[in-house]
Amino acid sequence: MLHKFFVEGLPMNNHAQHLDHDWILERAAGTLDPCLELVVDTHTAICHTCRGHLDRAHEISLEILAAMGEPLPQTKPQLCMHDNDNMSAPGQNSLHGDASLPGNIRAMLSMAPLKSRKIGPVEETTILESSSGYKARVLKIAAGAKIPSHTHEGEEVTLVLAGGYTDDGIHFTPGDISLADERINHAPVADDDGPCYVLAVNLGSIKLTGRLGRHLNSFIRF
Repeated sequence: MLHKFFVEGLPMNNHAQHLDHDWILERAAGTLDPCLELVVDTHTAICHTCRGHLDRAHEISLEILAAMGEPLPQTKPQLCMHDNDNMSAPGQNSLHGDASLPGNIRAMLSMAPLKSRKIGPVEETTILESSSGYKARVLKIAAGAKIPSHTHEGEEVTLVLAGGYTDDGIHFTPGDISLADERINHAPVADDDGPCYVLAVNLGSIKLTGRLGRHLNSFIRF
């Protein structure tokens, strides 16, 4: 699904500070996968520019529906809580209380049971899985930690929630988005001044590519 937002034939190793307008239009139309909706909703909670574009896209969609004589939805797109079988009862998650995270992410982390685990310097919590195979996870990466060199079996979109990291010489800060696919091999490094939180949405698994990591792929699934 993500490939249509990029120039055909180029690796999906993109750094963006704002959402592509196609993402905004599809969010307003309600045609994005729920995990990608979560990316849009969370980014627009951070970025007022893109929030304005989303509000305008919604207004245009209402005008089109009215002109066609179609029934109008009651509300505009909100920072949504998506349907998720893993979110059935209130509870606590170790990331829940961090005030630096966007409110919708904190709300999702407050639900239980959620799938969480810690792998080295990374704490990972799965907050949403869609029927089309996308998985949305919140990652807390320890200050200064380097993620092992890896590539992807499918697509990945990463949104920085708090803190920052550097990847291939590019520094990412809150609201920044990166996209990668199986052609990209990278090893992001978190900033030294505190933990980095990201929302990562994957289609397919992550494959470690370092000398040691290649031997661990059979035992650890990301």
